[in-house]
Amino acid sequence: MGNPLVTVRLVATAALFALALAPDSAHASASASASASGDAGASADAPRPAIGASLFASSDADGTEVTKLGIDFDLARVGREEALGVRLERARFAPAGGTPETATRAYLRLVRPVAPEWQIDSLVGTDGERLLGTAALVHAVPLRKEFFVEREIVETPQGLALGLSSTLAGASLDVPLGARAQLTLVGAALDFSGDNRRLHARANAIYAIAPDAGVSLQLRGRYFRDSVPREYDYYAPGDYLQLLPVVQVQRFAAGWRYRLAGGWGAQKERGSDWRGSRLIEARVTSPASGRVSLEAQALYSEVPTILGEGYAYGQVALAARTRL
Repeated sequence: MGNPLVTVRLVATAALFALALAPDSAHASASASASASGDAGASADAPRPAIGASLFASSDADGTEVTKLGIDFDLARVGREEALGVRLERARFAPAGGTPETATRAYLRLVRPVAPEWQIDSLVGTDGERLLGTAALVHAVPLRKEFFVEREIVETPQGLALGLSSTLAGASLDVPLGARAQLTLVGAALDFSGDNRRLHARANAIYAIAPDAGVSLQLRGRYFRDSVPREYDYYAPGDYLQLLPVVQVQRFAAGWRYRLAGGWGAQKERGSDWRGSRLIEARVTSPASGRVSLEAQALYSEVPTILGEGYAYGQVALAARTRL
């Protein structure tokens, strides 16, 4: 995955193939929400053990590459709504201009309701040196709320050599605006090793222009500010702003969900002029209630690389699971 242009072709091919699988008679989503939380309805099955595997691979214009291969062992699982298990992961980080490193990680997965309409979704573990992973508390109501924390290493030459990490904590809110529209707001703080503190703000305005066809228009905005710009070698320009109009098509067929999104906008960092920013994303998700579940995602985005020397990033993620 050393060339993000390869990812562009992969995304486009996967997206067209996915949409081709969805017949014209398939039920299209009338909801404006683009949240992955609505992948499928709740399963009434009893909890059962499950095993699975996942692959994540990314590369950027600078040549930084990340690969993660995971094996999941669930003691009890009900669709995607409840799970208790462990994940063993082998990760490889190859930063541009640095020495590749590998790490073995172990995680505990917990997904379950904790109160009426509240659910916890967590994958928390360690690489033997520090706490890593994600945890979210979700209030699944029309005015949906999510509180989240994420911790990961900094995947740059200095980040690997010095053991740098980052911790992101924040909240999101989905605001319904009638039958066809929705506004999603996200606020977060990113705490890096050292003195830099980054404040994040995101917004996504969504309007379903053709609900029966699953077509929506979106305007995505992102802004962040660093308290200590360029403290280490990761991208930290001080201020960054992105505005991205997006067209999304989402369809359902026999419980499968197919989603394709593409956008073209602009971005700007402190001390620079505006430059273009494009996005293409494809995602396929199987029904949650079956014995076997599959998920696939491919993405290409023209955003600053982790070193800030280029403006292209691509990733592919695959996951499969079967209940025993």
